[in-house]
Amino acid sequence: MRAVSIRQSLLRNLVLIIVLMVAGISGVTLYGTREFISTLSRSIIESSLHLTEARIRGFIDPLPAALLSAKGWAELGLLDDLDRSKLDRVFKPLLAQYRQITTVRVADERGREYLLTRRGEGFAVRETRAETWKSRLRWIEFDENGKAHSRWQDSGYDPRLRSWYMAAAEAINGNNESTYWSPPYRLPGDVPGITSSIAADIGSGVRVIAFDLQLKSISEFIQTLRVSDGGGVILLTSDGRIIGAPGNFLRSQDGRPESVLLRRPDELGWALAENAVAALIGIGPLRSPLRFKSEGRPYWGQARVFPLSPDIALSVAVVVPEADLFGPLSVLAAYVVMIVVLVLLVAILQAVALSRRYSRPIEALVEESDRISRGNLEGQRQIETSVAEVQKLADAHDRMRSGLQSLMRLERDLAIARKIQQHTFPDRLPILPGFDIDAFSEPAQQTGGDTYDVIARSPAGLPAREDEDIMGAVLLLADVTGHGIGPALTAVQVRAMLRMAVRIDADLTMIARHVNAQLAADLFGGRFITAWLGELDARKHTLTYFSAGQAPLIHFHAKEDRFEFLDADAPPFGIDEDLKIHTGPPLILEPGDIFAVFSDGVFESQGAGRDRFGEDRMLSIMRHHRDESCGRILLEVRKALADFGAGAQAADDRTAVIIKRS
Repeated sequence: MRAVSIRQSLLRNLVLIIVLMVAGISGVTLYGTREFISTLSRSIIESSLHLTEARIRGFIDPLPAALLSAKGWAELGLLDDLDRSKLDRVFKPLLAQYRQITTVRVADERGREYLLTRRGEGFAVRETRAETWKSRLRWIEFDENGKAHSRWQDSGYDPRLRSWYMAAAEAINGNNESTYWSPPYRLPGDVPGITSSIAADIGSGVRVIAFDLQLKSISEFIQTLRVSDGGGVILLTSDGRIIGAPGNFLRSQDGRPESVLLRRPDELGWALAENAVAALIGIGPLRSPLRFKSEGRPYWGQARVFPLSPDIALSVAVVVPEADLFGPLSVLAAYVVMIVVLVLLVAILQAVALSRRYSRPIEALVEESDRISRGNLEGQRQIETSVAEVQKLADAHDRMRSGLQSLMRLERDLAIARKIQQHTFPDRLPILPGFDIDAFSEPAQQTGGDTYDVIARSPAGLPAREDEDIMGAVLLLADVTGHGIGPALTAVQVRAMLRMAVRIDADLTMIARHVNAQLAADLFGGRFITAWLGELDARKHTLTYFSAGQAPLIHFHAKEDRFEFLDADAPPFGIDEDLKIHTGPPLILEPGDIFAVFSDGVFESQGAGRDRFGEDRMLSIMRHHRDESCGRILLEVRKALADFGAGAQAADDRTAVIIKRS
């Protein structure tokens, strides 16, 4: 891919964006307008539906609660004999509280009925006794002075034959105490309404209580619910008869608006309602608004079922002319186009300025990065920019230069420290008559906290020269807590103290005492050193040692073919200045015996399964190669550690010293 400058890239991409925006905004505007219409329609329609449902609920829900209260009164014996004076005292306050209830009925299985209904601001009572009065019933009305007037009427009315009575009585016979709702119908006086009833078993018989509701108040609410200038809400029965309609339609009808209620849209010639019923209700409840046409005009609408009972439900439909939604959107679209054109013009003018503003400091940073990549870390170029991110990048660039300078110095120092530490290890180990000695040390980082040493001694007890006989050797394995520069310095210090002690012909006990005292004075922060000091006498074939926290020590007895684990003699160096130093009796190394010391990093090495290398694997290797040289044994140990760790970086330094009597 051919590279381009940031300035060219910015200009090309900005111009491309502008072109795409010009082409896309037109399409997005048209598409977005349609989507906005759908969203707005959904919002308006769903809000209207929720509001209508809430009003209907508020109108109807108090009735079941009132019926349950009346049923409780019946079970308390207040409705036993259907005495008018008692019932007046019970139900007149209830009618005063619930204005939507127009009539209260209480009937029994003998055909007796008490009916309390509103008459203007007063009340009227109708009594029925089907078994004794036959087809006659009595009205008791009250004048403005509260005086009662009775009159008889021939009607042949029997409450036991009414659906509200039969359904409630059948429900209680079937142990179903739910409320019964009748379909909307015309109540006495040709008033649209609905009846809700419930039955109560009082022991001596059954009492059925029923409330009549007028739907006029729902219709009046529907008239006042304004969705848009030309839209509205239509409330229908399950069989498609009108309960509520928009006010603009009702005002267009001759006569009373109530004459429209409980009639079908086709009976009234109302095309919009017919089309809405066919489009919205005919296909069932909709999850989202639907677009339909009526008399050539597009509308948006949605319908929802409003259940009263398992068998009775109403349908609510909201319709909005599309023209009511397009008007403000057309103006909005024009404003959007104007604003977009202005923004695009400004964007074109800003494109060149932005490309220059961003490219210049970045180009300077590229030059600086190239200079740094060539190893030139001296000096720095001042980057001038008003962009905060670019300024932060320039500051980070300067910090990177300083960090690289420090890192390079640190790398050099680490390389020198590693070289110094590696040079403290013996170039070659002394050869003692009758013995084979080998050792190794692998730091976990560039420098480590482990060290070892093997110092040959002449018959005079001093470090032996190459031309002198060797009578023995002093050996060291030390493990400083942690790894890195600090522990490496301490490890070198321990090795230096050992060398100095050997030069003055100090014995093992004195060496251990003075090393511990000096470390206790020098170390801080809870640091300490585990160390093993040994003195091998080649003539007597004995090994005298002192272990400060370094364990386990492994002694393989070749004659008995067994391993012996030896513990440390004292806590680690550097903890207690008055550490008790005491060496045990010398170990006699028989032919074939092996004595090995390993640092924690060997035994604690972890494999892929997070398990330890451990002592058992070490013993297996030593037993398998017991007849071979110390160098071969350590080679097999290192190979086993590499295989066990699956090539992962060691977590701790690894050091070993191994002695074998030939």
